[in-house]
This record gives sequence, C-alpha cells and structure tokens, in this order.
Amino acid sequence: VVVLPFENLGPAEEEYFADGMTEEIISRLATIKKSGVISRTSAMKYKESRKSISEIGLELNVGYVLEGSVRWNRKGSSIDRVRITQQLIRVSDDTNIWSDRYDRTLEDIFEVQSQIAEHVVDQLNIQLLGTERNLLQMKPTDNLDAYQFYLQGLEFAGRPDYANRDFQQAEKMFSKAVSLDPDFALAFADLSRTHSLIYFHGYDRSAERIEKSKITVERAHMLQPELAEVHLAYGFYQYYCQLNYTLAFEELNKVKQQLPNDSRVLTLTAAILKRQGKITESIDYYKHAFEISPRDASLPHEIGCAYMTMREYAKAKQYYDLSISLSNNQVYAYVCKAKNCYL
Repeated sequence: VVVLPFENLGPAEEEYFADGMTEEIISRLATIKKSGVISRTSAMKYKESRKSISEIGLELNVGYVLEGSVRWNRKGSSIDRVRITQQLIRVSDDTNIWSDRYDRTLEDIFEVQSQIAEHVVDQLNIQLLGTERNLLQMKPTDNLDAYQFYLQGLEFAGRPDYANRDFQQAEKMFSKAVSLDPDFALAFADLSRTHSLIYFHGYDRSAERIEKSKITVERAHMLQPELAEVHLAYGFYQYYCQLNYTLAFEELNKVKQQLPNDSRVLTLTAAILKRQGKITESIDYYKHAFEISPRDASLPHEIGCAYMTMREYAKAKQYYDLSISLSNNQVYAYVCKAKNCYL
C-alpha cells in the first residue's frame, strides 16, 4: 500500500499539516509487519502528481492506494475543527473499497490517525498483534502546539537536498516542540537525528554539535526507552557522530521488530555493513529498502557505489542510470557514474 500525500485544501502555510498527516499514517502502518507500506520518500514524489492510480500502482508495485485531503475550519483567528477525508483504492480495478470523512477538533487528531491506519489494515485483512495495535494507537504528546512544531520540523528534515538551511529550520522547529513539551520523546529523538546529520554533512563539525546530539537522544531514551525511534536516533548518533558501527548496529537490531517496513532502518543497516566491508550483505539491504522506497533515487545510487567497490562496473552503471532516471537533476550519481567509467 502507498499513502499518497494528503491534499491541503487550506492556505499554503498549512501545507505542513497535510504532509504531517501523511507522515504519521505511514509511520503507523510501517509498524505492521505484513502491511508492506511504501516509504515517505517515495510517496512524497507524487505530491501534486497528475498520474493515474493505475500508473502509480504500476510504478510502485502496490495493490492499494490511500489518498485524502485536509481542511481546517477556523473560528476567528483560531482553528476550531479539522476535516479529513480519505479513500482506499484497489489498483487492479480502480475500485474505491473504503472511504470516510472525519470532522473533529484538533485534540482528536491522534485518534483520527489511528482510526485511518486501523481501517486500512482491516481492509487488507491483516490480523494485528497486540503490540502492533498499541503502536497504531500511540499518542506522542498532549501538547498540540508542540505537535504542530514537530510536524513542521519533519517537513524541513525530510527535504531531499540535505541543505543546511533546511537542517537549521528543522532544528528550530523540533527545539520549539520540546520546549513546549519537555516530555515529548519523539521530538527529542528527531532533534538528535537532526544534530547528527548537521555534523555528518559538515555544516558544524564541532564537539558541541556532537554533544547536542548525545544529550537529546539520552533525554528521549530517559522519557521512552522502549520507543523504536529513540533507538533509531541513537543508531544515527553512533554512526554519524562516533563512527561506532558496532553500537549503531546494536541499536538497529532493537528496532527491527517494531519498524519492519522502515526504509531508514534498512538503509542505515546497509551503510554500516558497507563500512564493515560486508558489501554483498549491504547490497541486499539496500535492495530491500529500494523495494519499500522505489522512487528514492539515493538508493540505486548507493547500490551502484557498492557494485563499483566490488569492481562490478556493468552492474554499477545499471544502478547509476536507474538513479539518474528517477532524479535527473542530482549531482552525485553523475559524478559516480563518471568515476565508474574511468575505473
């Protein structure tokens, strides 16, 4: 199943909320081992797309498409209620097999997210384990203002270019979220990952930046030690800031049961294996991640790099070409393809 970006029917400045709804429903479905949900990275490629359901289904190799819209109803200067509509479509015959509309107060938003995810699971005839149902019903915070800052942080953190300005804005939004709710473990985890990425990409290589990543992930762990995203953030910290691949791998092993369909877990596992010289195993994980995220151009690029390391230049070229076909305005795949030709 793919959850297409929910359409924002309100002002442009409310776009982050619709994207956040998409992100949250994907995250909840990703906790279900049998759901096979497509990653956010690939799903967001279809934002404002004019492609038909059958075209999207073919490109992503999915059987079902969930699409929807979000509109906020305002009362004066404040938000009174939010209207969310959605429909689940079977790709094979373009049949709408389930649709619904929710008119709720903003305080009910987590319940709505859970109900949508549960309805999708029911329509796919998937039997939930007790732990999976609990994860579907998770409520990350009681502070709705903090939650809205968190959603805005996700929007900046998820932008594709790894630009410093986007990381800085993500840091700002996550920091506001945790200042409003000091018990918001999920926001602390994503703030830590943002610090790790700022350090890794060279925008701030200071010891202070490493310390910020460490402090925030430790705070998240203190608040919710069982939360999968906390261990994922700690894995990011060990990999990106400490180059400690053993500890990073240990953290990922703790979350594979909770996040069986999360391409971030698979991709980081692949990266660690590559650093350890286990190239063949690394390729297997990258390919699995690419099945979950088949529109993510970075994944065939990484597969190409792994094959180039193994001197399998024809296979490397195949995957560089695939990466370029998915995103022809990038830089890295062209550079690596040239290096592959040279070698």
